[in-house]
Amino acid sequence: MFMKIQLILILFFLLSGKVYSQSILTDSLKIGFCNLDSTIGIQIFPENILSENYKIIVTGNESFANKKTAIELFWHSSLIDGIYCVIISPKQIYLRSEHNNPNPDFLYWVTDINKEQFDLIIKNFINSPTSNLLELKNENSPFQTYTFDYEIENYVNDKWENHLYKNFKTIITSINSAILSTGQEINIPKKEKLERNSIRLVVNIEEYTTLSDIKELESDTITFIE
Repeated sequence: MFMKIQLILILFFLLSGKVYSQSILTDSLKIGFCNLDSTIGIQIFPENILSENYKIIVTGNESFANKKTAIELFWHSSLIDGIYCVIISPKQIYLRSEHNNPNPDFLYWVTDINKEQFDLIIKNFINSPTSNLLELKNENSPFQTYTFDYEIENYVNDKWENHLYKNFKTIITSINSAILSTGQEINIPKKEKLERNSIRLVVNIEEYTTLSDIKELESDTITFIE
């Protein structure tokens, strides 16, 4: 809570904006913050985060480094020089990009789930004997980390393919099979909506010191190649 107040005050003086309970709003900028769910020790994205016109989401640092409470399914992308990953926690599933370089990270999709669904995903998908997931041991990661037999991008007509949607759909289809007994399924958005939904992620607002830095974010787009 103290850290969130600090971030809000920093943004207030940097951007001359108005402070709200979960976001900061200026004439051209709306910034949201993740909430730490103390019951499971995981950052949770606010409800309707992708439909509220946020330009930036401040994620904060994950606080459950040794708990391995959530699952990360990732694949490499040459187009973004980073990885895409689907994070599965007992309360949410979301799709984001990550980098170990200065390239920007984005959130593309998020949905809420319940504990019953999470347990079925672990039992019928993650730990299934027929699963093609490969677990990677990474003590520095807050997640149980897996990769899978994903669609690899090729360099075609002087540009990289982007198989974000294909690989994402493969994972969610497997998740839906895992929770079939509940009579529910997770809605898979259309490819065009997934592209429109992208919102820039930052760990803390100190990554940006001027409004001009933030305005550059609006030019970041994704091109899908069939």
